[in-house]
Amino acid sequence: MHGKTTTKEGSEWRVRLWFNEHVIADSTAGAELADRLAAYYWHRFAKLRVTVEATVPPKQ
Repeated sequence: MHGKTTTKEGSEWRVRLWFNEHVIADSTAGAELADRLAAYYWHRFAKLRVTVEATVPPKQ
């Protein structure tokens, strides 16, 4: 991935694949899997935008 997700283990990351302003794939995974998924998207869909964001746990 272009810069690994650096955070505590067990946290979740949201990986999205975009076609213009439309999300065409949306996945949530742990840091390691999110890195691999984002790298796959960047390689397979080079012309599309890929975003990786930390998910925010709900406030209790």
